[in-house]
Amino acid sequence: LKDTLHRDCVFDFETDGLVPKKDGVLLLSIAHRDGDRVISKYFLKPNMREFVKWVTAKKRGRRICHNSKYEITWMGLDGHTSIEDTMLRHWWINENESNSLDHLSVRYAGAWPYWHDNPDPGTYAQWDQNLLGMYGARDSAYTLLLHEWQEDHLTDAQKKFLVEVISPMALLLSKMERNGVKVNLKKWRSYRVRLLRESDELNEQLLAEFPDVNWKSHKQVSH
Repeated sequence: LKDTLHRDCVFDFETDGLVPKKDGVLLLSIAHRDGDRVISKYFLKPNMREFVKWVTAKKRGRRICHNSKYEITWMGLDGHTSIEDTMLRHWWINENESNSLDHLSVRYAGAWPYWHDNPDPGTYAQWDQNLLGMYGARDSAYTLLLHEWQEDHLTDAQKKFLVEVISPMALLLSKMERNGVKVNLKKWRSYRVRLLRESDELNEQLLAEFPDVNWKSHKQVSH
């Protein structure tokens, strides 16, 4: 990790489940460019504490991944926004296109469907470790190539908006999804009473002005 601290790097995890508190990280892969070459390495059962330091160091290169919501959950970095997400970036380029890495890497990064050759026993924990390593390394390498393609198709203003608005908002929604939202029930009930009162007043005004319309009928109101 020390050798790549100051390089722009893609990282990717392969895990043995979907629940960070219960499951573990089987593999970490990292890819970076070295001249005309893309170097991709993998680490089996990585030291996550050291990896988090590598991601969050003040003096470091850019950190990139595909679907940062997943990776950040496993690192426990709620609110960390300085990770570039190729999935979110592509949403800006074409919001109607599939944002899966399989699709994007084939269409824009020159990949072939290498995942079709992999076994599918049910969990990555059952894979041969070297085969799993090659799979993860390819994921990182093609994410890097996808990121480079996106660099040429996003304006500076779009990149800034992604970093300052979209990424933080996506991480906030992810945190809300995992932890729920705390609600002050006393204030909520008070607010509900106020809204109902305002709704009744507006309905009375509508009925007075349009007495022939049943405002509770969606069919009548839509016409």
